[in-house]
Amino acid sequence: MSQLSTIIEQAFEDRANFTAADCPAEIRQAVEQ
Repeated sequence: MSQLSTIIEQAFEDRANFTAADCPAEIRQAVEQ
């Protein structure tokens, strides 16, 4: 699995812990790509 996919899947599992406003930069960048 690519690094982007891994980041996005982990973020999906942890989605209850953050909102779009306070999303970590690493996740935001992965989704934008």
